[in-house]
Order: sequence, then structure tokens, then C-alpha cells
Amino acid sequence: MGVIDNTISDPASPLVAALRAINEQSPKVRFQLQATQLDEVERGVVEGRLAAGIVPVYQKREEFDYYTLYDERSEVYCAVGHPLFAMADAEMGGSVLKDHECINHRYAIHRDKLNFAHYDSFSASATQVEAVALLIKTGRFVGFLPQHYAAPWVARGEFRAVRPDLINIVTPFNLILRHNTVRSPLVKAFAQALGVDLKASV
Repeated sequence: MGVIDNTISDPASPLVAALRAINEQSPKVRFQLQATQLDEVERGVVEGRLAAGIVPVYQKREEFDYYTLYDERSEVYCAVGHPLFAMADAEMGGSVLKDHECINHRYAIHRDKLNFAHYDSFSASATQVEAVALLIKTGRFVGFLPQHYAAPWVARGEFRAVRPDLINIVTPFNLILRHNTVRSPLVKAFAQALGVDLKASV
């Protein structure tokens, strides 16, 4: 099985409970779980190295069948030292990002981002969530992070969300299986443990 990295902190994810349930019901089943980038999970499922994947869906591909799992909310964050960190919400509008340097999360392709920032504002780029967080931590950039991932830095007073009531993105997470392939008993059990009906692809 493949899963996108940096999702362990998301309370909406059913993965941990599903793995626990399968292990309790079938203790002889041996898991091989790979946590990696989106393109690696998709490639593994297409090539048959992975039986299934749990991924964010930015655009659907004909190679896969998609099954709804949950939504992940992302907000824009800045860190201590950034001009926006000490600014009151009332001083910021929905276009506040257009005046600041933003991080382009390269595989998180959201058209909605351009509602909040100019394309030219994306002056730094990163491939993984942790890399986005590192750039934010410099105090020089703002960037989108999953709310659950940013929560520890927010709790310590190191990060803050920038007008989360106005600037946020919701990304659907789906179980993906290779299109038009026979579903093995393990895949069926995994889908069932996730609460997925394999007759109801989206």
C-alpha cells in the first residue's frame, strides 16, 4: 500500500484504524506500507508495485478508480519574523498574500491558489510539505500547509495562519486503485476497513 507522506497527524484519515482492524482480523497478513510523494504513489499503483494508494486528488487520471475517503484543509501560514505575523486580522484582506513572497508547493496544483496570490508572487518552490514548512520558518515566505501538519508550530507560537476564514483550500483524499484490474481479497479487505464501497468509484 502507498500513502502520501506527512498525513499521520490528520485526525480525519482512516488509515491507522484500517490497518489496526486488518491486523486484528487477519494477524498473518504482512503489510508493506510506503509513505512517499504523490507521483511515487501513483507510479507504484500504475506499475503494480503497490496494490492501492491513498492520495490527495488535484486532477483525476484515467489510469485509476477513485474512492472518497476524507478532506484535508490547508491554510496559509507565516512564521515569527514575517511582517504578517504581528498584524491583526482586521488589517488583512483576502488579497493580502499578493504583497508577499509565497511558496509554490509544486505538486499541490490548486487553481484556487491564484485567487489569493499572483503567479509572480511564488518566488520559492518546494516539493514536500516539510520543505514548505522549512521555508515558512525562515520568516521570509508565506505558504499553504495542511492545518493538522502546522498545528504543533501554531501551538508553540512559532507559526500563525493568515486569515484562515478567507484564505483556505480543501483537498479531497481518495483511495486509488488501478483501473480495470481484478481486486484481490486483501484489497477488498483494505477497502472495507477504510469504509469504502468498491462499487462506488467517483
